[in-house]
Amino acid sequence: MKKIIIYFIIATGLLGGAFTFFKYNTRTSDAEVTNLESQEDLSEKEREELIAKNVERYQPKGDKENSKGPGITAQSAIVVDEETNEVLYAKNVHKKMPPASIIKMLTFSLALEVYNVDEKIEITEHASKQISNKINMKAGEKMSLSDLLYGLMMISANDAAYAIADAYEGGFEAFIELANEKIALLGLSNTVMANPAGLDDPNQVSTVYDMATITRYALLEHPEVVKYAGKKTEHSVYATEDNEPHWWFGHLSQMLRSYKGMIAAKTGYTDEAGTTYIGIAERGGRRLVVVLMGGSGPSANNDVKALLDYGFAN
Repeated sequence: MKKIIIYFIIATGLLGGAFTFFKYNTRTSDAEVTNLESQEDLSEKEREELIAKNVERYQPKGDKENSKGPGITAQSAIVVDEETNEVLYAKNVHKKMPPASIIKMLTFSLALEVYNVDEKIEITEHASKQISNKINMKAGEKMSLSDLLYGLMMISANDAAYAIADAYEGGFEAFIELANEKIALLGLSNTVMANPAGLDDPNQVSTVYDMATITRYALLEHPEVVKYAGKKTEHSVYATEDNEPHWWFGHLSQMLRSYKGMIAAKTGYTDEAGTTYIGIAERGGRRLVVVLMGGSGPSANNDVKALLDYGFAN
């Protein structure tokens, strides 16, 4: 009996060792393909293969301009079926423009990959001095990443975006480098992040096609994005020894409250960018992603409605 037990232990150890070797020496698993934080050990060929896999997994399929579809005032827009990843509507999808705060969708994914959701992030002076929209945190306060992410996605808090970037190992510039490395590994060539909030910067550009890719990445790898970008009710941060109380009322997106089936949204606006928008909507078992850039004030909501209605009808 003792011999049988010994043989069983040896066999189990050998199998475990084989599994460990396979796990850490195979580069084709989904987990490794989607781990974009650090790929410094990849050869040039492996990097090219990784980018090709990411292009296939995340980038929308088809980008031809629509000869039919709604007339919209926004300069560019795209509607993508999340399940098939097929483009249902396209207008100027590769036109490079300032993205405004929809770039925070990338900041969101990076944050979940470099921090734990319950981790306390110390607010820097740099972050506390950012312009509104903001949570209005003071330098030295500590907030959980989760609360920062609610502020980031619900009220487009610029101080939350900068706090997330400043706390990264290596600092703000290292975070920006990480973001642009992720962009490159997703196979995107028309997007550059210069700051994590979407504030106007001549070097910061994107396209609706690229932002649809970044949104798909978030949905597939961090599906909790719907929770953070889809919360309609108020959010309260109670006072602790680390922070003062903070509170904000609901989500900035009117369409999140009024459009049937809208489950998550990310708003954006600057003087240079105009209105930008990411919306995620579900109807009849289908989920669509709409991205709009270069919108004009209230008419942007009409554009979003028309685009989603068209997408669900086709």
